[in-house]
Amino acid sequence: MENSFQNENNNSKVSKKEILRFLFNRYTVVSIFAILWLVVFDQFDVRSQLKLRTKINYLEEQKKGFEKAINQLRNERHLLSNDPAELERIARETYLMKRPNEDVYVVVQDSN
Repeated sequence: MENSFQNENNNSKVSKKEILRFLFNRYTVVSIFAILWLVVFDQFDVRSQLKLRTKINYLEEQKKGFEKAINQLRNERHLLSNDPAELERIARETYLMKRPNEDVYVVVQDSN
């Protein structure tokens, strides 16, 4: 009974020769070469893909910021075109405009 158990253990072990034969099989060599080429040397290698993904994420964040600014400007434009009081406020604050019988005083705060 011990002999049959030992035979099973010997049969289940993979010999060094079988491993080397598998590693030097032409399909295995070609596959390893192809994977290595794609990962390291190709135009679309892993490093380039990571750089491109980082750039895409950065540009998408910028796009979100620009879309938010566009929406804010659309709201301001709508408010200015529909509310004369808001239009007057912007004209007075931004462009220092005044009515003919008014005086405008600009108060500048000291930066110290």
